[in-house]
Amino acid sequence: MAPELEVTQPVPGPARAVRDSVVLSRLDHLVQVRVSGGGAYEGMSRVFPRELYVRDGQLSQGLLLREDGVVWADCLLGNDEGDYILLCEGPGGGEIVDHIRDHCQNVDGLEVSIPEGTSAVGIDGPYAWELMANLVGPEVIGLPYLTFFHFDGVMCCRAGKTGEYGYVLLAEADDLTALWDELWTLGATLDVEEADLDLLDSCALENWFFNIRAEGSNELTPLELQLQWRLSRRKTYIGSEALKNRLEEGIRRRITCITGEGPLVEGDDVHCDGSVRGRLVNA
Repeated sequence: MAPELEVTQPVPGPARAVRDSVVLSRLDHLVQVRVSGGGAYEGMSRVFPRELYVRDGQLSQGLLLREDGVVWADCLLGNDEGDYILLCEGPGGGEIVDHIRDHCQNVDGLEVSIPEGTSAVGIDGPYAWELMANLVGPEVIGLPYLTFFHFDGVMCCRAGKTGEYGYVLLAEADDLTALWDELWTLGATLDVEEADLDLLDSCALENWFFNIRAEGSNELTPLELQLQWRLSRRKTYIGSEALKNRLEEGIRRRITCITGEGPLVEGDDVHCDGSVRGRLVNA
């Protein structure tokens, strides 16, 4: 007797493309803030909880915290010829600018701004490098993860959270519109699809990337979120005193990964031996 075949639903185009070819995405949730001037280093050292060991053209994964130590924003920090660029998810650009200014009022020579009219798009997938090579040349293939360069008024970051090759392109909105159209033309032979934020978040979860819109929206600190590696133990920054006190009290809960035989729903309680042991914060 022939074995019974399991019937599965076909994988939607974008979900297939992100693992088999290339997806393009509009990163409207990403906010760019530039910090410059003679006080840029001092100001960012207060705001950014990691050490500022970022060379020109490099990016560093980090966070922005509230005074109580709760994670407020997920961000990348880049060094652009001495200026600092924050690429943030979570709060709006105006909120981030106010946050930096409020905590750096006595820092001289600090300029904080949002590049006017800037937008971002993402390129992700196992053949994202090929699409980028079609756009700027084959040398882009050697660009290391968490670095960036500029071309034709565009900032190209080797980043992404899908577990595949990923690039984030930032430019003025008009230039980015033309670039978006060009990417579709150049990617015609690569079966390019468009991915939405839900798909990108699902890929991030599969690869254990932090999500400010899911687990990051639960009033948790880096200690519960297991993001201590994004913190410095040698300097004072926004929220550092609160985190020190919480460590002394002891961490009573932390994020972890579970799998289930059936669907898992964000917000559901996790039961073990007849009692509630936790709650799903991302699924």
